[in-house]
Amino acid sequence: MARFSEQHEILRGSRTRARKRFVLKLVLWWGAGLVVAGGIGYALFTTGALVVQEVKIEGVQLADHGKVRMEIVRAASFPPRAWLGEHATLFWLFLNPSEEFLSAFPMFREVTVRVDLFSRVVTIRAEERELYGVWCLSGGSCYAFDREGVVFGKAPATSGTLVTKVMDARDGTFSPGNVVLADPLWRERLLGTLEVIHEVRLTPRVIMVREDMLREWEVALVEGPTLKFSFDFIPERLEDALTSLSRRGDFRALTYLDFRVPDRLYYK
Repeated sequence: MARFSEQHEILRGSRTRARKRFVLKLVLWWGAGLVVAGGIGYALFTTGALVVQEVKIEGVQLADHGKVRMEIVRAASFPPRAWLGEHATLFWLFLNPSEEFLSAFPMFREVTVRVDLFSRVVTIRAEERELYGVWCLSGGSCYAFDREGVVFGKAPATSGTLVTKVMDARDGTFSPGNVVLADPLWRERLLGTLEVIHEVRLTPRVIMVREDMLREWEVALVEGPTLKFSFDFIPERLEDALTSLSRRGDFRALTYLDFRVPDRLYYK
């Protein structure tokens, strides 16, 4: 029994020593790897191999290029990225502009950053929002908005039909980044209906949004009647109805087409 116990202690000691040797080798290999990686990194930085040669900004027409770069850097400057500095290519690698940056530039729909490690060129590319119309509130202030209903800046009051013009009877103001109608269903129905009107080649002269309690809006056509709609729905088969009616000889003489009641059309 004593002999068995002695053999067991010898075996356990052998295992302990083997485990210690394995851990020591692992630490040595890990340390050597860090030294090599650090040496390579130091060499790359000191020789300029990881220093940005050029930062190109593409697709930006509505904002200052210098400010765009500055704000991207500021919004991304937090550890560990901040330790590298903006002159290092690794600073820009896998950089996605933050919500904070996009809120500062509401005219941008999307911004991407691409890094070419071989040429050490950083490309910041922006997709700017396209003007769909001008939305004027009852106080007289007008704002530019895109096809998604996002406001991206103030605009002068417009005349003519090249730009869709909305006259809003409600009070209030917009800030860049706001949407023209807070209710997403109202916004979807208005913009969706306008798309149908454009598809049948009718030209809005002005769009009028009534007070919230009425839940109504209208489109006054350049040559033809005023179209009356409800924010509660998009009329069924609206495209067919407008196409058929616009071909009537007396279409331009009509005063209005009223689509505010589901499955009904009233006209005068």
